[in-house]
Amino acid sequence: MKRSLFIFIALLMALLFGATSKATTFYHADGNGNITALMDANQNIVGRYLYNPFGKLIGKWGVMADVNEMRFSSMPYDGLAGISFFPLRPYDPNLQRWLGQDPIQEAGGISLYQFVYNNPINEIDPFGLWTFGIGLQFSGELALALGGSGGFYIGRNPDNGHWSVGFLFGPSGGAGGPASLGGGVFAQVTTAKCVDQLKGLGFQMGGSAGEAITGGADFVGGLDNDLKVSYTGGQVGIGLGAKVPFPGEVHVMGTLTGGWDSDNGWKN
Repeated sequence: MKRSLFIFIALLMALLFGATSKATTFYHADGNGNITALMDANQNIVGRYLYNPFGKLIGKWGVMADVNEMRFSSMPYDGLAGISFFPLRPYDPNLQRWLGQDPIQEAGGISLYQFVYNNPINEIDPFGLWTFGIGLQFSGELALALGGSGGFYIGRNPDNGHWSVGFLFGPSGGAGGPASLGGGVFAQVTTAKCVDQLKGLGFQMGGSAGEAITGGADFVGGLDNDLKVSYTGGQVGIGLGAKVPFPGEVHVMGTLTGGWDSDNGWKN
C-alpha cells in the first residue's frame, strides 16, 4: 500500500509540474514510479526513458523527451546538473548517493548519504516513513487538553530488514479548545525505524472537526533523552464526540508512551 500511495503522489506531481509545452501529454510509469514514457492526445509515444536501478539515465528518445522535467521516481530532474530533486534533499544518480545528509540522521542508518541502502530494486524511500500504527484514542478539552491512546504498531528497519511489532499506550496533556469530548480510532505513520523508538516523551498538534461524527489530523513526533526530535509523522482519526459551542477544536499536547514491543519487551 505504501508503494502504491507513493506512485500515485509522484504521478500527481508529474502532472502538475511536468512538461511545459502547450500540447497535452500523458505520463506512463513503471512499478517503481519512474517516468518511462510520454504519450500525446493521439496515443503516440512522444518521449521514452530508460534508467539503471540507481536512476542514471541510460537513454531517452522522442520529440518531447527533453521538454519533460519529471524523470526518475517521478521527481524533477535538472539535466544540466544531472540531479533529481526529491522533497527533502537532492539526489545524484551518477554518484548513486544523496547530496544532503539524512534529515533524521543516524536513525535512518549510519550512512547519512546512502541511497535506499544500496538496494534500489527492492527498496524505496520517498518520505522516510517506516512505522505504522492503528488503535483507539480519547480526549477531553476545556482550556486544558487531556487524553490518551493505545494501539498496535508495526515497524521495519531498512538497515537490516528487521521487523518489530508492539502494543503501546499512554496519556497526553496540553492546551486546547473550545470545549470538546470524544473518542475513536486512529492511524499513524512515522519516521521511527522500530516500534521501540516510539516509546518515551513525544508531542502532537492538530485538531478535529464535526459534531456527532468527528474527523481529525495531527502532526506527531518523539523526543530523545536530549529533548531533540527523534522522529516525526502524521496521524488521522475518526470517531464520536461533542463540541461546544463550535464544531471544531485545536490542541497542542505532550505525550508519554510505553508498552510492549518485540525487541525490548516492556522496557522503555
